[in-house]
Order: sequence, then structure tokens, then C-alpha cells
Amino acid sequence: MRRHQSGIRITLVLSALLASASISAQQSAHSSEIRDADAQLLISIRLEIRAKDAPLVIPVCGGDEEIQGLCDGAAFLQVSTHGAWRPATIRKGLLATLGALPKETWKVRRLEVGDRAYFNFTFSPELMDVKRGELLRVVVDSWTSEAAMRGKDDPDKRLTSPTIDCP
Repeated sequence: MRRHQSGIRITLVLSALLASASISAQQSAHSSEIRDADAQLLISIRLEIRAKDAPLVIPVCGGDEEIQGLCDGAAFLQVSTHGAWRPATIRKGLLATLGALPKETWKVRRLEVGDRAYFNFTFSPELMDVKRGELLRVVVDSWTSEAAMRGKDDPDKRLTSPTIDCP
């Protein structure tokens, strides 16, 4: 009997040590925490682009195969003011500047004649000086080839979206 009890005691001690080690591992694994959270209102405009008469190369920076994100620097927002279109600017009083990824990092989506694809243009109405109800449109730069896009600053063609009301 004594031999059986010592086996139980060793098993209990080992179980207690393993449980203690497991709890320590869980505590150290849970030592990371979320320290801050912030919410931002974003407006995403989905665009359908079709290549009608010539192939198009559209710079993309993110998204997925179904809907790709347009690169800042190759797409921008315009707002209609007193019947004239102007680039949307940053709200006055904000210490912010608009930036864009370098052209060397842009990926491309090539559309052959007759092809169409969907793209997202996303912006923050808290950052941009636009108001609910104003007329907006997106301007997208495009090229006829990736070599042309990488080799020159000016686009071969500027595509302009239909007008939308700012939500």
C-alpha cells in the first residue's frame, strides 16, 4: 500500500508543477494588451473601371483580387464648389499632410480592351474639407503600360468618376 501512495503523491506533485508551469505560460502569453483604441469615420467609394478603346494600367495599393485599393498619388478626390471642380484639401487647422507611397512600390492592375475591374477609393471626411451633400468625384490616373507608368510622371489618361453626393 505504501508504494501505491507514494506513486499517487509523485503524480500529484508532478501535476501541480505542470499546472503551475501552464498557468505561468498563460500569464506570460497574456502579458500583451491593447493600450489604446481609436475610431475613425472613413468613406469608401467603389469604382467600376472599364477599358473601352485601349488597355489601361491602374496603380493599386492594397485590397484583394475582387476589389483593389487605388494608390494615393494616382487617384484623388475633387469637390464641386460654385460649379467648378477643385481638388479636395485638408480641413483648415489640422496639422496633417497628404502623402503617397512611392511609385516604385505601386502594383498594377492591367485591363485589356473590354475588361472591367472594381476599385476602392477611401478617404476620411474628418480629414478632408468636404461636407455632407457636396458633390464629389474621384480622378484616377492611368497609363497604357506599366513601363509608361514607371517611366513618366504624367498619366496617359485621367479617368473621372460619375458625381456622387458626399454622405
